[in-house]
Amino acid sequence: MTGLFFSGCAKDLVQPTGAPLLQPGSFVYRRDLSLNPVFRPDSGEDWDSEVIESGDIVKVGDTYYWYYHGHKDTYQIGVATAKDPTGPWTKYSGNPIIKAGPEKYDIGYVACAAFYEEGGTYYLFYSAANGDNTLNVATASNPLGPWKKSPKNPILGDDTGLGFAAGMIYMCGIVKVDSKYYLYVTDADYTQCDYGPMYVLTSNSIYGPWTRRQEPILSPGGKGEWDEGAFSEAEVLYYNGVFHTFYGGGSLEAGNEDCNAPGNTRKYVKESIGYAYSYDGINFVKYEGNPVIDRLDVRDDHRVSALAEVHFEIDMPYIYIVATERWEDNWGGRRGCPWCEDLAIQVLEITSKNPASDPLNTGNWVLKEDMSDEFDADTIDADKWFVNGTDGVYNWIGRAPSQFAPENVRVENGKLYLTTKWDPDYDFASKIDTDSNSVYEKYTTAAVISRNTFLYGYMEIKCKAADASITSSFWATGGKSELDIFEFVGDSKTGFDDKKYEWCVHNWQVGGLETNGWCDNVQLPWRVADEFHIYGCEWDENGIKLYADGKLVKDAPKSEMGKIWCLKYPLKVWVDSETFAWEGFPDPEDLPVDYEIEYIRVWQK
Repeated sequence: MTGLFFSGCAKDLVQPTGAPLLQPGSFVYRRDLSLNPVFRPDSGEDWDSEVIESGDIVKVGDTYYWYYHGHKDTYQIGVATAKDPTGPWTKYSGNPIIKAGPEKYDIGYVACAAFYEEGGTYYLFYSAANGDNTLNVATASNPLGPWKKSPKNPILGDDTGLGFAAGMIYMCGIVKVDSKYYLYVTDADYTQCDYGPMYVLTSNSIYGPWTRRQEPILSPGGKGEWDEGAFSEAEVLYYNGVFHTFYGGGSLEAGNEDCNAPGNTRKYVKESIGYAYSYDGINFVKYEGNPVIDRLDVRDDHRVSALAEVHFEIDMPYIYIVATERWEDNWGGRRGCPWCEDLAIQVLEITSKNPASDPLNTGNWVLKEDMSDEFDADTIDADKWFVNGTDGVYNWIGRAPSQFAPENVRVENGKLYLTTKWDPDYDFASKIDTDSNSVYEKYTTAAVISRNTFLYGYMEIKCKAADASITSSFWATGGKSELDIFEFVGDSKTGFDDKKYEWCVHNWQVGGLETNGWCDNVQLPWRVADEFHIYGCEWDENGIKLYADGKLVKDAPKSEMGKIWCLKYPLKVWVDSETFAWEGFPDPEDLPVDYEIEYIRVWQK
């Protein structure tokens, strides 16, 4: 986790109690055959050349990290990185990052990595064995390492009197809620193909001692159900006030239930991916539409036997699920059979049009259709929007030297474009702009205003700022009050920060620009003109809350604004581009440039 933004690596975020991630009709499985397999065992002599199996996936800053274990002479742990979870992925040159031994407790092998971050320290929990089966932890200041094994290892073993089976303790994940740690494991049984029930242990310290709940958190399905067998390791995350898990549920093929029988292998476990949730981290409820990803739906060109060792990362509106993809036979003649395994990633998309700040709509928001637009038509919807300058009519002509020009507004390819042009031959208004004390000349820009108003709610935009010394703004006005959600500058001539997210409230009843405003800002981890991001503002009678990509960046109660607070009138929404002397004026060769908007949405309760 960097700055102000939540990702799966910071699994101690506490928010108000929310709702399940998945509800009927709220998501789709985005199958993409080109994504998989991400990695296969190769024919070389590398440490992971025989078998590879999935561990945790997390996002830290702008990079995704996928931990996995590989086998040649023994299992060891490595990592791959990507800027986008759909790839391309690159194995880290310093792999393996955690090796077996020389410590006695893990000299047999190390596997099943689960990532956790707290207080700037990264923790990698992992399973290991040397006679006894253990759980251990290593720490680092960088997700790539170097990783240092804790002197407190092992933090858990099958000799601790907690009643684990004589199989393997597979590490699933760890979360922290309030001051309590929840450690999730699979108590695997060698006679069941390394499958078993999932348990939770709790502690007030990240190193234990741990108290085990004796009953499993998930029970196998009934006879004939898709998960009638048991579970491989499955991660648990805490998000939006709810514990969530995507798990591999398996059933043993009839006649091959005994994995130790001659000729029987893991390929006889038929395993798909299900979803379950819990409000207390202990009692999980399975999603009624399970499995959410059926093994038989993953590919058309070959039969997948199982999707095992399931981990996931929430990056709304997407859920990225990584797993070990096991085949029914030795497809492609790869090494590592009888397991025949690859690493694969699957994508679920939450399709409900809910606020990015509340993707599960726990606030019961209702979309205000007459002020919301996906811009998927051929032209702008004139019933919803007024383009400034249409038929010579101006709500405001613009900030000189630029003037709003209606022809600079277009809708195409599912986006609204506001263009700024070097346009010295335009028929400019022959007057002085009193705000800038300048004439209108040289530049044309654009402005679009909602025809309708709303009083209190949540407004949101997905956009990319113009990459020039010009503003890209999202704001609202009404009743001599003004709410500037942002005025981005993509590439200022005067050094204005192209990562600054600044907002203001203006009360035009209490003085001029120098005295009537309350402003604040936060630094974003991205340039506002580089890619599309989501920005939002929740507004009620008590103040405003500002969001970036669904994450709260500022809670501003009206008491903080004093006499400036004035947002008690219905507001119209604006999007526009303007020239300002303080940002510097763009050069002719910088233009034309577009402020691109994918959608504008407004909700009310």
